[in-house]
Amino acid sequence: MESTTKGSFAVVTGASSGIGLELAKQFAQHGFDLLIVADSSKIRDAGNALKSYNVSVSEARIDLAKSGGVDELYRVIRDTGRPVDAIALNAGVGAGGDFVRETALDADFNVIDLNIKSTVHLAKLVLKDMVARGRGRVLFTSSIAATCRAHLTRFITPRRLLFNPSRKPSATN
Repeated sequence: MESTTKGSFAVVTGASSGIGLELAKQFAQHGFDLLIVADSSKIRDAGNALKSYNVSVSEARIDLAKSGGVDELYRVIRDTGRPVDAIALNAGVGAGGDFVRETALDADFNVIDLNIKSTVHLAKLVLKDMVARGRGRVLFTSSIAATCRAHLTRFITPRRLLFNPSRKPSATN
């Protein structure tokens, strides 16, 4: 999985579509070789599209919410033999619906595992390497839904997962 060019190296999680794919395009436009990651089969299509930017692109299909997913990705990163110059920690999901009546506990745990646990875990691993080298950049992305009041959104965000059950139930929650 070694790169064919000597440009800077970026890792983007959640890169099969949406903001993650757009972030990967930005890195590619600025000459970064890429390792793009997602749990979707669409990661291959994203990789093929990004190769048009004339940079080295590797794809990894890994579910970061699953036990061992972050460690697997970190092994893939280390196996490139390249230092990470930038990482966009973008992988995330939402669980839509009323916390008590409409979302399954497994879906709520998946939100926490992907949006919080895997992000902190991967940041901890990659930042140790960056600090040891004395350089590197990290971008954390988050949904605007994380800042919305419960009555403005139907999605469960990690903040809402922890806060909403402690609130008095109402017709608008």
